[in-house]
Amino acid sequence: MTPAIEPVIAAVTAQKTAYGELLRLARAKRETIVRGDIEQLDDILAAEATLLHQLGHLEQSRSQASQVLADQLGLETAALSWPNLPWQSAEQRRAMEQLQADFAGILGDLQQVNEVNSRLLTMHLDYVHELMDTATRTVETTAYDAAGNLNRTKSQAQSLFDKVW
Repeated sequence: MTPAIEPVIAAVTAQKTAYGELLRLARAKRETIVRGDIEQLDDILAAEATLLHQLGHLEQSRSQASQVLADQLGLETAALSWPNLPWQSAEQRRAMEQLQADFAGILGDLQQVNEVNSRLLTMHLDYVHELMDTATRTVETTAYDAAGNLNRTKSQAQSLFDKVW
Protein backbone atom coordinates (compact mmCIF):
# COMPACT_ATOMS: atom_id res chain seq x y z
CA MET A 1 0.00 0.00 0.00
CA THR A 2 1.29 3.46 -0.91
CA PRO A 3 1.27 5.84 2.07
CA ALA A 4 -1.23 8.71 1.83
CA ILE A 5 1.31 11.46 1.43
CA GLU A 6 -0.56 13.36 -1.30
CA PRO A 7 -3.24 14.74 1.07
CA VAL A 8 -0.48 16.10 3.32
CA ILE A 9 1.21 17.73 0.33
CA ALA A 10 -2.10 19.20 -0.84
CA ALA A 11 -2.85 20.58 2.63
CA VAL A 12 0.59 22.18 3.00
CA THR A 13 0.32 23.64 -0.51
CA ALA A 14 -3.06 25.18 0.36
CA GLN A 15 -1.58 26.62 3.56
CA LYS A 16 1.35 28.11 1.64
CA THR A 17 -1.09 29.76 -0.76
CA ALA A 18 -3.17 31.17 2.09
CA TYR A 19 -0.09 32.52 3.90
CA GLY A 20 1.01 34.08 0.60
CA GLU A 21 -2.33 35.88 0.46
CA LEU A 22 -1.87 36.96 4.09
CA LEU A 23 1.53 38.40 3.09
CA ARG A 24 -0.06 40.26 0.16
CA LEU A 25 -2.64 41.73 2.55
CA ALA A 26 0.06 42.73 5.06
CA ARG A 27 1.94 44.58 2.32
CA ALA A 28 -1.27 46.30 1.23
CA LYS A 29 -1.90 47.19 4.87
CA ARG A 30 1.49 48.91 5.07
CA GLU A 31 0.63 51.11 2.09
CA THR A 32 -2.81 51.80 3.54
CA ILE A 33 -1.34 52.82 6.90
CA VAL A 34 1.08 55.19 5.19
CA ARG A 35 -1.78 56.77 3.21
CA GLY A 36 -4.01 56.91 6.30
CA ASP A 37 -6.90 55.23 4.43
CA ILE A 38 -8.99 53.98 7.34
CA GLU A 39 -11.79 52.61 5.14
CA GLN A 40 -9.40 50.43 3.14
CA LEU A 41 -7.63 49.41 6.36
CA ASP A 42 -10.97 48.14 7.71
CA ASP A 43 -11.47 46.14 4.50
CA ILE A 44 -7.98 44.62 4.80
CA LEU A 45 -8.52 43.72 8.45
CA ALA A 46 -11.81 41.99 7.57
CA ALA A 47 -10.09 40.05 4.76
CA GLU A 48 -7.30 39.05 7.16
CA ALA A 49 -9.82 37.83 9.72
CA THR A 50 -11.52 35.68 7.07
CA LEU A 51 -8.18 34.34 5.92
CA LEU A 52 -7.08 33.52 9.47
CA HIS A 53 -10.30 31.57 9.93
CA GLN A 54 -9.58 29.71 6.67
CA LEU A 55 -6.02 29.00 7.86
CA GLY A 56 -7.45 27.39 10.98
CA HIS A 57 -9.47 25.01 8.83
CA LEU A 58 -6.47 24.30 6.60
CA GLU A 59 -4.34 23.48 9.63
CA GLN A 60 -7.03 21.09 10.83
CA SER A 61 -7.04 19.40 7.39
CA ARG A 62 -3.25 19.13 7.41
CA SER A 63 -3.29 17.70 10.89
CA GLN A 64 -5.88 15.08 9.96
CA ALA A 65 -3.97 14.11 6.80
CA SER A 66 -0.77 13.84 8.84
CA GLN A 67 -2.53 11.61 11.35
CA VAL A 68 -3.73 9.26 8.59
CA LEU A 69 -0.20 9.11 7.16
CA ALA A 70 1.33 8.49 10.59
CA ASP A 71 -1.17 5.69 11.24
CA GLN A 72 -0.29 4.07 7.90
CA LEU A 73 3.41 4.26 8.71
CA GLY A 74 2.95 3.08 12.30
CA LEU A 75 4.42 6.30 13.68
CA GLU A 76 3.33 8.94 16.12
CA THR A 77 2.27 12.15 14.38
CA ALA A 78 5.04 14.01 16.22
CA ALA A 79 7.61 11.66 14.61
CA LEU A 80 6.65 12.76 11.08
CA SER A 81 9.18 15.06 9.46
CA TRP A 82 10.12 15.85 5.87
CA PRO A 83 13.35 13.81 5.89
CA ASN A 84 11.70 10.60 7.14
CA LEU A 85 8.64 10.60 4.88
CA PRO A 86 8.33 7.78 2.34
CA TRP A 87 8.79 9.74 -0.90
CA GLN A 88 7.45 8.03 -3.98
CA SER A 89 9.94 9.75 -6.29
CA ALA A 90 12.93 12.07 -6.25
CA GLU A 91 10.78 14.61 -8.10
CA GLN A 92 8.16 14.51 -5.34
CA ARG A 93 10.88 15.01 -2.73
CA ARG A 94 12.35 18.02 -4.62
CA ALA A 95 8.89 19.53 -5.01
CA MET A 96 8.28 19.23 -1.28
CA GLU A 97 11.68 20.69 -0.45
CA GLN A 98 10.84 23.66 -2.69
CA LEU A 99 7.43 23.96 -1.04
CA GLN A 100 9.08 23.98 2.37
CA ALA A 101 11.58 26.65 1.25
CA ASP A 102 8.81 28.78 -0.26
CA PHE A 103 6.74 28.44 2.91
CA ALA A 104 9.69 29.48 5.09
CA GLY A 105 10.32 32.49 2.85
CA ILE A 106 6.69 33.59 3.03
CA LEU A 107 6.62 33.28 6.82
CA GLY A 108 9.89 35.24 7.14
CA ASP A 109 8.60 38.00 4.86
CA LEU A 110 5.29 38.08 6.72
CA GLN A 111 7.06 38.53 10.04
CA GLN A 112 9.18 41.36 8.64
CA VAL A 113 6.21 43.18 7.07
CA ASN A 114 4.15 42.81 10.25
CA GLU A 115 7.01 44.28 12.32
CA VAL A 116 7.17 47.30 9.99
CA ASN A 117 3.38 47.70 10.16
CA SER A 118 3.53 47.55 13.94
CA ARG A 119 6.21 50.26 14.05
CA LEU A 120 4.24 52.44 11.63
CA LEU A 121 1.10 52.15 13.73
CA THR A 122 3.02 52.91 16.93
CA MET A 123 4.66 55.96 15.35
CA HIS A 124 1.30 57.17 14.08
CA LEU A 125 -0.32 56.78 17.51
CA ASP A 126 2.60 58.57 19.18
CA TYR A 127 2.18 61.41 16.69
CA VAL A 128 -1.54 61.67 17.38
CA HIS A 129 -0.94 61.72 21.17
CA GLU A 130 1.73 64.39 20.79
CA LEU A 131 -0.52 66.43 18.54
CA MET A 132 -3.39 66.23 21.04
CA ASP A 133 -1.09 67.12 23.93
CA THR A 134 0.19 70.12 21.99
CA ALA A 135 -3.30 71.25 20.98
CA THR A 136 -4.59 71.00 24.52
CA ARG A 137 -1.32 72.14 26.10
CA THR A 138 -1.20 69.03 28.24
CA VAL A 139 1.86 68.92 30.46
CA GLU A 140 3.18 65.71 31.98
CA THR A 141 5.15 65.99 35.19
CA THR A 142 7.03 63.25 36.95
CA ALA A 143 7.95 63.07 40.61
CA TYR A 144 8.91 60.46 43.13
CA ASP A 145 6.96 59.92 46.33
CA ALA A 146 8.53 59.18 49.73
CA ALA A 147 8.60 55.43 48.94
CA GLY A 148 10.54 56.03 45.74
CA ASN A 149 7.63 55.27 43.38
CA LEU A 150 7.41 57.22 40.18
CA ASN A 151 4.25 59.30 39.88
CA ARG A 152 3.32 60.77 36.55
CA THR A 153 0.59 63.32 36.33
CA LYS A 154 -0.87 65.13 33.38
CA SER A 155 -2.33 68.53 33.75
CA GLN A 156 -3.95 70.67 31.19
CA ALA A 157 -3.22 74.34 30.98
CA GLN A 158 -5.89 76.57 29.57
CA SER A 159 -5.84 76.33 25.80
CA LEU A 160 -7.16 78.41 22.99
CA PHE A 161 -10.17 76.09 22.83
CA ASP A 162 -11.09 76.80 26.45
CA LYS A 163 -11.30 80.59 26.08
CA VAL A 164 -14.67 82.20 25.73
CA TRP A 165 -14.66 85.00 23.16
